[in-house]
Amino acid sequence: MSVKLFLPMKYKQCENDILLEELYQSLAVEKKLIPLSYIPFAIDDGGYPYCINANDDKIYIGYLEDYDGSPESTIRFISDSLIKFIYGMKTEDEAYNL
Repeated sequence: MSVKLFLPMKYKQCENDILLEELYQSLAVEKKLIPLSYIPFAIDDGGYPYCINANDDKIYIGYLEDYDGSPESTIRFISDSLIKFIYGMKTEDEAYNL
């Protein structure tokens, strides 16, 4: 897994950026692809959202193509906390032993 980008919260850096709130509105509220308590904060290389669960503060990824009519069907556990998720990140060089 890799993080392509962390979602901006308030200001877009370029016209194509999507704000955290905009992605939440689209995925959780409008399309109901992720549960309402899951807040997307980053996107991986495949376009899947990394989310923090507002109820337990754990990190999950939403595999949106796994949607089977239930928002919970897309969610997979990643990490016990945002801190562990961040500290567990590696640079490309570290990940590929370059």
